[in-house]
Amino acid sequence: MTNVPTRRFVSLVLIFIVISAIFLVLDRRSLLDPIRDGLGEVLAPIASTFEGVAQPSVGGSDLEVAYATVVADRNRAVAENARLKAEVEELKVLREQVRVEQLRSDITYVPARVTGQDPTGSQQFITVNKGSADGLRQGMAVVSPDMFVGQITEVQEHQSRVLLVTDPALAVGAMLYDARADGVVYGTRGSGGLLIMQHVDKDVVPGELEWVVTSDVAASETAQVPSNIPIGVVVGEPALNAQSDQLEIMVQPAADLENLNTVWIAVPNG
Repeated sequence: MTNVPTRRFVSLVLIFIVISAIFLVLDRRSLLDPIRDGLGEVLAPIASTFEGVAQPSVGGSDLEVAYATVVADRNRAVAENARLKAEVEELKVLREQVRVEQLRSDITYVPARVTGQDPTGSQQFITVNKGSADGLRQGMAVVSPDMFVGQITEVQEHQSRVLLVTDPALAVGAMLYDARADGVVYGTRGSGGLLIMQHVDKDVVPGELEWVVTSDVAASETAQVPSNIPIGVVVGEPALNAQSDQLEIMVQPAADLENLNTVWIAVPNG
């Protein structure tokens, strides 16, 4: 029983030796070349495939090329969209300028882009990208698009500083549009962005939401500030100042001072 596996093993070894000897003889006589060439033709594509996976081609796969094309197309679309948005914004600015100039033929409006504001918060001002090279001067009124924003306080060649109407340092001659009573509008602190109109005759009765505009009265008008530019509307009840015996009126600014991107400098004609 135990000899059967041994005999089988010995037989297999002898068969392996004989077959190996036959292949050696055939190889020496070049009788295996056709078989070797045939196997080479069959295995060559397989080897090339594995080689391609191990070493990707320099130009990249079709997927990589397609991805790069999509990315390039997207970048071009983003750039084109940005350009179109800029053109639309520029068109809006021009339309507003034309509209305002049609209402006020006595004023030339110079558009300017807001480039910054007071970083410390101690003053309420903005900087714009126009200056003396564009004909701007200190004291000129700034609007957005036709509501009073403030006045230019500093001018450089290509930049100006604009003090906003809400800053307490700014004072502009004003009048009640319906009552035709004049006074002076000042900025305030801690009043929720409201303005205060002072030096108003105590007998005046302003209406709720009555417009307050820049003055056209010689005694109260501000130099280089054109008249009848809307400043804001009356809010709340007027108060009598006991010391001056004059009215004080709270005014809500008309311009959106928190979102100024483009402003216009009102340059009086003539």
